[in-house]
This record gives sequence, C-alpha cells and structure tokens, in this order.
Amino acid sequence: MGIPQPSGCNGNEKHLFIMNNTVQTLKYEELTFLRVSDRYPFHLDQIKPFDGVVIEFTEKKSSMELVKNIRSHNQQSVYLTPLFLYRLYGEPDKLIARLVDGTTSNLGDLKPIADITRKIKSRM
Repeated sequence: MGIPQPSGCNGNEKHLFIMNNTVQTLKYEELTFLRVSDRYPFHLDQIKPFDGVVIEFTEKKSSMELVKNIRSHNQQSVYLTPLFLYRLYGEPDKLIARLVDGTTSNLGDLKPIADITRKIKSRM
C-alpha cells in the first residue's frame, strides 16, 4: 500500500498516520483502516486499498449520506468494504446501524473491529 511505517514498527502495534485534514490511517496488526469524518468530503476511491473504513459519526444526516454513497458505489472493492461508525456524538439510529458492520466508541482498542473485518474478508 505504500503507507510509511515509523521506525521500530514490527507491524503488530496500532498506529495512526495522518494523510490530510480529513482522512487518517489506523493500523492494527496486519489490517489498515481508513478513518474519515462524515463532515468532510473525500474521494470514495480512497477506500480501495484499505481493509475497512471507520466513519466518525457526528451527525445522522451526513453519516447516512456517506454510508449510502459507499454502499451504492459501482465498484465492489468500495461497496463491500467493512464499515464502522466511531460514535463521537451520540448513538446512530437503527437504520444506519444496519448499513454498517459495527460501531465503536474507543479507537484505542481496534481489536473488535479487526475481528469483524477478518470475518467479513474471509467470506469474500
């Protein structure tokens, strides 16, 4: 993927790489997640090389629009990507929760979303 690793990384730790103001990369063991905000636009094609996407849930309407855009994308490598909501400001409603693969309120522990991601990827 070409994501730079800090010196001393053995690939088993969790790392945060800032790509720009609106997207970040989260690394957990062998998996790499794209962290995006529902408030700022980004190109959906940026999702392709990642194992999953963590969406900062800040507002129902913008989060729903982003999830719908990803799930209705014309490329399989985008619409089948595991999606997770990072609950910063409240709980998502049931509709959006059904369109994603999980939620988290703690990015300090990526193990739960990593386990779900591995399970999804094993079925693809």
